[in-house]
Amino acid sequence: MKDRGLSRKVIIGGIAGLAVILAIVYLTYINQKAFEKTIVSQTQEQLLTIARTAASRLEDYIDEQLGSLKGISKSPIVQEKAYKGKPYKGTGSCREYCPIRTLHRIQESRVDALTFFNAKGIMLCRHPFIQGPIGMDYADKPDIAFVLREHKPYISEGFYDNLGNAAISISVPIFYAGDFAGIVQWIVSA
Repeated sequence: MKDRGLSRKVIIGGIAGLAVILAIVYLTYINQKAFEKTIVSQTQEQLLTIARTAASRLEDYIDEQLGSLKGISKSPIVQEKAYKGKPYKGTGSCREYCPIRTLHRIQESRVDALTFFNAKGIMLCRHPFIQGPIGMDYADKPDIAFVLREHKPYISEGFYDNLGNAAISISVPIFYAGDFAGIVQWIVSA
């Protein structure tokens, strides 16, 4: 009878040991899943913080550029040139003092081009100058068309410029004596 009792104790001990091992494996599995969930959650939170910071800085940059354009659109020289609305001949740039050229020189390391349009969407000048587009009609471009129609600032969605770089445009209307006279536009590429 002792043999049966010993084997019964061994079987019960084996079952108990197996139950303990299964419990340890199960608790380890649950702990591992909780750890993975915590790591994923913390990583997502950090990425979200980075995205919010980048978006905030981009908004600040756009606001700064929009402010510069609004300031230049209030220049009497720019307003008068937009009102007269004639494309520059020859080099396509201003011959005398020009606030648009000056603003471009100040910001040229941060933006690609500063373009000036009349009230019909005809390009009057571009800094830096590129041969060809001066005098062309851009009224069908979405950003120019919006400002021509609404007379309000417009910030485009992303697009690819002629060189294949990601870019956006920021366009601001120009008013002369209360009447819509033209558009000044930044092209900013990444």
